[in-house]
Amino acid sequence: MLFNIPFFTLLHNIVSLALGIFGFGFLIFFHELGHFLFAKLFNVLTPSFSIGFGPTLWSKKIGETQFSVSAILIGGYVEIAGNEEIGQGSQAEAHRQDERSITSKPFWQQFLIMIGGILLNLILAFCIFTFLSTRGIPQDPGANLEKSTTKLSFVDPKGPAGLASLKAGDTITALNGAPTHGRVCTLCTLLEGKMNSDVQLTIKRGEQTLIIPVHLIESPKAKGRGHLGVGFSAPALPPQSFLSALGHAWRITGAIAKNTVKAFLGIISGRGLSSVGGPIMILAAMTKGAQQDSATYLLILAIISIGLAIINLVPLPIFDGGQILIFGIEALMGRRLSDRARTILGYACWILVISLFVLLSIKDLYQIITTLNVQTICLFSLLIGVIALIFLTKFIIQRRKS
Repeated sequence: MLFNIPFFTLLHNIVSLALGIFGFGFLIFFHELGHFLFAKLFNVLTPSFSIGFGPTLWSKKIGETQFSVSAILIGGYVEIAGNEEIGQGSQAEAHRQDERSITSKPFWQQFLIMIGGILLNLILAFCIFTFLSTRGIPQDPGANLEKSTTKLSFVDPKGPAGLASLKAGDTITALNGAPTHGRVCTLCTLLEGKMNSDVQLTIKRGEQTLIIPVHLIESPKAKGRGHLGVGFSAPALPPQSFLSALGHAWRITGAIAKNTVKAFLGIISGRGLSSVGGPIMILAAMTKGAQQDSATYLLILAIISIGLAIINLVPLPIFDGGQILIFGIEALMGRRLSDRARTILGYACWILVISLFVLLSIKDLYQIITTLNVQTICLFSLLIGVIALIFLTKFIIQRRKS
C-alpha cells in the first residue's frame, strides 16, 4: 500500500490518469489534424506538426513534415508556411510567399485551413454521440431544465447545499412543502425571490426522506433567484436506431455548443469563472470519467472536444478565430498586415491567455484540494513529479551532449 491506498486501487487510478492524459492529447491531435489535412488539400507547406510542449519525447520527419510529441500534452500546433504565430516552432517558412504559402491562397481556402481544427473537433463529438446513442446514454448531456431531474449529480461543498450536508445522489422532492414533481424547472420557479433566505428542503436519500434547512444565497446566473450550488442529473437516453442516433447526436452537439458559448460569454460579461474549468480540471474530469466506464469516458471526451472547438472561435490571434479574422481583414485590405502589428497582437494575446490559464489553474487546484479525496491528490502529485522528472532528465541529457 502507498499512502494507505490498496495496490490495485492505485493501479486503477494510475491507468485512469494515463487515459485522461491520452484523451486530452488525442483531442489536441485531432484538432491540429484538421488544419494539417486542409493545408495538404490546398498544397500549403506544413514544416512541423507538434503536440504538447516541454521536452520532446518523440520526433520523426515524415515526408516534408517534422512530427513531434512533447512531455506536457496541453496545446499543439501545425506550422503553416506563410503564417507566423507566436510559440510555433522555428517558423523558418513563416515569410514564404510562393505558391506553397497560405498567403498565396484565396480567402476561402485560408478560411477552411484555419477552421479545419474546429470542424474536426465538432465532427469527432458528433460521431461519439452517434455511437453512444446507438447503445444508450446513462445521462443526456444535452438536456435542458425542462428535461433535467431534481436528483443531484454534483454538490459544491462550499455552496449552500454542501454546507447543509446535501450529497450527490439526493433527490429534492419539495421546497417549503411545495412539491418539485422531480423537475428542475419547477424547483427553479420555487427558488424565485428566495435569495438570502432560509428554506426547508425535502430530500429523498435512498429509502430515507429528510427535511433539511438550507440558507440560500443569490444565484450568480439568475438575479433574484435562490442559489443552491448543485448540479442536476439528466434523464437517460435509451438505445436508438442509427438514423435516430444521428438526430440525437445533432441535438446533443448543438445543445452543448450553445451552453459552452454561454459560459464563455459569462466570462466576458463579468459573471465570473465559476462555470469554467481550466486544463487541470479538464484533465481531472477525463480521469474521473475513465475511472467509471468507457461510455462516461467517451461522453466527457466528446464534451471537451466541443469546448475545444468553441474556444478556438474566439477572435484573438492565438486562436483559429483570430487567424480567420486577420486573414479576412487582409483580404479586404488587399495586403498583408505588417510583421510588427502581427507580433504586437500575438504577444498581447499570449499575455492575456496565459494570465487566464494561470487564474483557472489556481482555481482548479484549489477545488481539487478542497473537494477531491486523498487518492486523487496523490495521483496529481505523482503526475507533477513525473513531469518534473522528465524535464530534469531532458536537461541532464542536453547538458551532457553539449
